Amino acid sequence: MRSMGNIIAQRINNYYRNAYLDYGVTGECINITAGISFIEITWKENGETHSMRIANEMDETPEQLFYIWMEERE
Repeated sequence: MRSMGNIIAQRINNYYRNAYLDYGVTGECINITAGISFIEITWKENGETHSMRIANEMDETPEQLFYIWMEERE
């Protein structure tokens, strides 16, 4: 079974593959750190590095965390 971080990273990288094809946006997941009650995602988009910490106290699934990242990253 793949870890939560690997699943989210794969989803983010797939997201950027499609974003490049559709809009010319480049990006990739750089790192995911899982804490006791949070997950921190670091990614690069169009050459700029970004980071986001998401509270994970409700034991969200990797899919839910990916969608939170996608909606909040802008």
